[in-house]
Amino acid sequence: KKLLCILLSLTFILSLTACGNKRTTNTDGSSTPTESKPVKEQELALDETQYVLPEGVEATIIKESIDNSHAVINVVNTSDTTINVPVEYKLLKKVDDQWFEVKPKSDVEWSITLYEVAPNTAKKITVSFLVAHNPLGSGTYRVIRPVYVTDDKSIYHLDCEFTLE
Repeated sequence: KKLLCILLSLTFILSLTACGNKRTTNTDGSSTPTESKPVKEQELALDETQYVLPEGVEATIIKESIDNSHAVINVVNTSDTTINVPVEYKLLKKVDDQWFEVKPKSDVEWSITLYEVAPNTAKKITVSFLVAHNPLGSGTYRVIRPVYVTDDKSIYHLDCEFTLE
């Protein structure tokens, strides 16, 4: 009976191990093994054309500020309307010429802080990657943050790309 119990247990464990080959469904309906992606726990990112800033607003990462734990974004608002940028962000990483979302290390409860950028002003906004992620490894990344415009129901996004060596 012990031998039979051990054999059944081993068979069960081996069957669970065989089920570990997960597949990711691509936007075109095809699927690829998750393990073939060099960065773990990612999903295909949204199409980059969905990330648009309001007219008169520019956002760039200050290159000297970048490290594996944070970056500073310079937001310039030359419009005649105040914009608000929340703390919340999405992080994407480029793998084989495609952008993938880097999943947060756990459920993140974002602060309700809004950075207000008045008309014809600029503001430097720090993005702390450690709020939602482990220190970043080398690679090319994008930070996506929502942007809200006073008296406008549309949701815009700032999109800043940077590379860590």
